[in-house]
Amino acid sequence: MNEFLGPYGKSTIVLMQVQFESELPKLKDLKRLLNISDGIYYKASGRHSRSVEQLTNCLTLIAGGGQEESVTCPTHYLVTQSDIYMNDLLLMKYAATIIAGFNLTEAAMKELAQLLQTYHELDWRTSSCLRFKTTLEENQEWAEQTGVEDPTLRNPNYEACDQVLNDYGTAAEAQVTARLTAWYDKYYWKTRPPKSAISLQPQPEHSGVVLTSATSELAVDDVTTVITESV
Repeated sequence: MNEFLGPYGKSTIVLMQVQFESELPKLKDLKRLLNISDGIYYKASGRHSRSVEQLTNCLTLIAGGGQEESVTCPTHYLVTQSDIYMNDLLLMKYAATIIAGFNLTEAAMKELAQLLQTYHELDWRTSSCLRFKTTLEENQEWAEQTGVEDPTLRNPNYEACDQVLNDYGTAAEAQVTARLTAWYDKYYWKTRPPKSAISLQPQPEHSGVVLTSATSELAVDDVTTVITESV
């Protein structure tokens, strides 16, 4: 079971970036605008940092159209009940804090991990081949400096090399990027859902520091705050 998503294996994850933990969205706003009864803030650098990194990597690749593009790195993330939808008012109020939100399952995280692995393997394979022309140039310079007489080193066929490497791997990159985009579109949280779509399933109990609407105590571990609603 992926502990990142809690004991039920599915949760809504909201990535956030703040300078101080007191800047995290308050209980009353989350309860009212997201229609949730509980949630937990974790530090992004905690024990599930790898899962947070995967979500961030997905965002960077989507933003860059398949290329690494710098995005705001999360400092914290909220874990709450599954199938929660974004609220435009919350996004407007905390536009500088909220980076992205996802409705996730274990299967979704496994799929993302595989997609990212495929992307990085493809990047390594294409980069190693695209360096071949640079290697030819370096070898040509070396042969000239050392006086080695070999026409394949002294006069490599750069035109043939260009024909092979032109657009090498670009179709594959587009395919993998399209798969990542489809994953993003499927699991990125949506706005304005039908009321019947909001999950009413019972939620697990979490240990941590209770966050009230007036206070925000901080824990020493990667769990920073727990948001609960009194019964």
